[in-house]
Amino acid sequence: MAESKIGSNKIYKDEINPTNEEKVIIGYKVAKYSSNPLVITTDESKNVLTIYYEKDETQTKDIHYTIQYYKDNVLVTADTETYSSTIYVLDNITFTPNVNKYEGYEYDSVNSIIPNTIGDGQIIKVLYTTRKDLSYKVNY
Repeated sequence: MAESKIGSNKIYKDEINPTNEEKVIIGYKVAKYSSNPLVITTDESKNVLTIYYEKDETQTKDIHYTIQYYKDNVLVTADTETYSSTIYVLDNITFTPNVNKYEGYEYDSVNSIIPNTIGDGQIIKVLYTTRKDLSYKVNY
């Protein structure tokens, strides 16, 4: 992210405290400053304060979700999975269904886009239908 702002009406040798110029950036924390303080000079090309940020792994969020599996539109209660995780605030959890979960059934659909970015409290419904593409052979 490269943003900037222009401060004005400063007096020669004014001191700019970089902590007063910090921006809150979700998921990041201040790592260092190019100057501390920045002292205003008559050469405006030198009147530049750079604030460096780094990823802040301590900024987290809790996420809870449930995955329900259906065979021919009937919930397979025993296979319902509930998850709770604490993850970095800018991370996402994705879900890709097991397309071969049930013998004799084929993956049909899920109630949202795949790979699914999971939202807190979401219930993901994965649907399977009975296979109708099977054949047999008779030998004599």
